[in-house]
Amino acid sequence: MKKLAALLMAVVITLFPLSASSVAAPWGMFRGYAVVRVLVDNQEVASDVPAHVADGRTFVPLRFVAQALGAEVAWDEQRMQVAVATQPRVASPDPSLQAEMLRLRADVERLTREIEALRQTVRTPAQVVRDVQSSVVGIIATKVFPGAREVIGQGTGVVMSAEGMILTNTHVVKERGANTTDLLVILHDGRALRAQLWNYDYLSDVALVKVTGAADLAVATFGNSDEIVVGQPVIAIGNPLSLGLRNTVTTGVISGVNRADQSAYPLLQTDAAINRGNSGGPLVDYHGQVVGITSSKVVAEGVEGLGFALPINLVKDIVARFTDRGIIRPFLGVVVEESPFAGLNVPGARGLTVVELAPRGPATVSGLLVGDVLRSLNNKPIRTLLELRAELERNLPEQHVVVGVRRGHTDIVLTVTLGTLATEDVAPFREGALFSWEAEF
Repeated sequence: MKKLAALLMAVVITLFPLSASSVAAPWGMFRGYAVVRVLVDNQEVASDVPAHVADGRTFVPLRFVAQALGAEVAWDEQRMQVAVATQPRVASPDPSLQAEMLRLRADVERLTREIEALRQTVRTPAQVVRDVQSSVVGIIATKVFPGAREVIGQGTGVVMSAEGMILTNTHVVKERGANTTDLLVILHDGRALRAQLWNYDYLSDVALVKVTGAADLAVATFGNSDEIVVGQPVIAIGNPLSLGLRNTVTTGVISGVNRADQSAYPLLQTDAAINRGNSGGPLVDYHGQVVGITSSKVVAEGVEGLGFALPINLVKDIVARFTDRGIIRPFLGVVVEESPFAGLNVPGARGLTVVELAPRGPATVSGLLVGDVLRSLNNKPIRTLLELRAELERNLPEQHVVVGVRRGHTDIVLTVTLGTLATEDVAPFREGALFSWEAEF
């Protein structure tokens, strides 16, 4: 009760200065009483309020003022008790505020619809696999000898057309130098179909296999790998047939983008488990779209979760460039290595050091030397293997390119007429594996 009385006193003290300064001239007087209007902040909150006039002062009953301001007041005169139930005073809405509220309500409704649409497209791993797995196949490649047959490759493929065109890795279906290869494609429903190698490329590791006698295959949905971001969840689906397993699913995230290997094509890095036989299989986002073709992983002591996939946009570009000679590329005739800091985007990376030249190759003929540092191509700075690959393949064979080189402490410019290198051609470089920071161009 003491607390309630204190609250009431605070209300009276607060209200009377407002009311006293805002009470209009009485409309009429009778027997020491007046009928008045009560204004608060220059707005009328009550009219026809009976007031008591004494000693030249006008007293307005607290009940009327409190009720006018949105409070309900009741009291028991016998016990001198007061109870206050606060009710918010409803003010006339400001037109501009009302318009803003309508706009915000429309925005909330729009965002609700967009969130619901997004929820419908982003699925659980189980839903993604259910929709995608029918377009994933197993592939077995065998080489036939007199009286014997040897398995040279087992992997996975992704159906690209209902008529039987299937994407996979070259190393799954083609052994360099081997001419006779039989291919067997195992569909998700267990059917085994004969197939033939349609086209392939060693450098990018992209191959096409054509199934014979198929017209009803489930086709995968392909996404846009340029929109992939690090940390994005992905699913790898494959057929580790050499392990006696089919239709294996692993999950992970995109660990990195634009990773380079000896091909100097950009790769997606993922920690989704990739096992022998996953090669050529799809890396799928949670929309059920193929964003990459799994191709390799790092196997070494102390290394875990380092798998790689070809971005699907690169794969589609390679397929579009297939000819009867595979891929035909411009040829510079160099083996170069990048600075240890180049891939880390450290400012001031020195460029690409020439470590080998193809005998009588375009770079040799133009005057390039082992030890030169290649710093630009057609006036575009070159610091990494990926940058050189991207810039070089903007040109066609037999075109002239301008190469900026640092030789010792001197900058020189050379003009090189590019050569031609097709898939089946053997580049005239040293034999043996390149280091991870080297590539042939």
